[in-house]
Amino acid sequence: MKVSKKWSAAIRWLPVSVTSLMILIPQLAAFAESGTSRITGSLSESRFQQSAFLLQDGNVLIFGGLNGPREALTVTELYDPATGRWSASGELRVGRLGSAAAMLADGRVFVVGGSMEALRFEGKPKIAEIYDPASGQWKKSGKMKKGRVMATATLLGDGRVLVAGGDESEGGTYQIYDPNSQSFTAREPMPLRLHGHSATLLADGRVLIAGGATGSNFFDENDEPQARAFLFDPVFNAWSETGPMRDPRSRHKAVLLPQTGEVLVIDDNHAELYDPGTGAWRRTDDLRSTHRGASITLLFDGRVLVTGGVVSDGAGNPRVEIFSPATGTWAEDGLLLQTRFHHTATRLLDGSVLLVGGKGALQQGFPLTASAEIYTR
Repeated sequence: MKVSKKWSAAIRWLPVSVTSLMILIPQLAAFAESGTSRITGSLSESRFQQSAFLLQDGNVLIFGGLNGPREALTVTELYDPATGRWSASGELRVGRLGSAAAMLADGRVFVVGGSMEALRFEGKPKIAEIYDPASGQWKKSGKMKKGRVMATATLLGDGRVLVAGGDESEGGTYQIYDPNSQSFTAREPMPLRLHGHSATLLADGRVLIAGGATGSNFFDENDEPQARAFLFDPVFNAWSETGPMRDPRSRHKAVLLPQTGEVLVIDDNHAELYDPGTGAWRRTDDLRSTHRGASITLLFDGRVLVTGGVVSDGAGNPRVEIFSPATGTWAEDGLLLQTRFHHTATRLLDGSVLLVGGKGALQQGFPLTASAEIYTR
């Protein structure tokens, strides 16, 4: 039987199409299993390098950061997941960039330090402030002897707050803030003067201080990322050195893994794990792509989500990646609707993640954004 040219072409096409489809099906299935993102309400104004906290009522508090090249913001905003809308709340007494913040045991939010100006981090406020969700207002709550930038604030098991490190941090001293007396107690210097480090509360109540840069000024040309790590014991107010990281890091991200008690640290596209039991670090697989300036979020199931950032040439990275502690591996997990870095990512009560603000890619001149999106697994 003679086959027409039309049917002959169709027959020749069929095996190729079936083969291509067989290859595509697993990719489509994997994509369907990935997280999805949707746009939600925008902030009243753009900002980046802000702070974000999930309040006990399920709303999200956003404060600090910059909306332009110079002055830090005093405007505070609240996001209501039920309506997807933002509303204004009480203003900070001073604008803060690079501040240290922590949620207190009673659900209030504590902030200290930072800079009121972006250029050379000038105008360092000494006062601390506390946000009360019941009143929606910030109130002055104690004062340090000297302001500091790029410090860390860690809520301890007894309700006090460890404020450690920071630019020009009084020769490397650390301070303990007591919410009951609303006062700071200065302590002896830390083992190493640091800023841009990470601070993680371990399961046993100690605090892991990892990486950062040395020097008395954030703009010091001799500042270099550090690999050294230290443990703070709040019972004895004592420091001890633990194993160094595999790679020097500064302004990295860290999160405690509740299932294992280990601490995951990421920087660009590299990651490693700290084991409090042995005091040793070990590398995990590298992330699939570079996420400089990304956010890191612990999910309800114990996995870790990395969102946003930029790659080495300044291009925005829309890829979302997820780390599984069970396998020690990373996997791509969908795409953001907008590239952003120096943004915030906050896990909501329903398990979804709210991404807010940040900057765009170098190709567009690093534009600021007021947009927000919700990423759902």
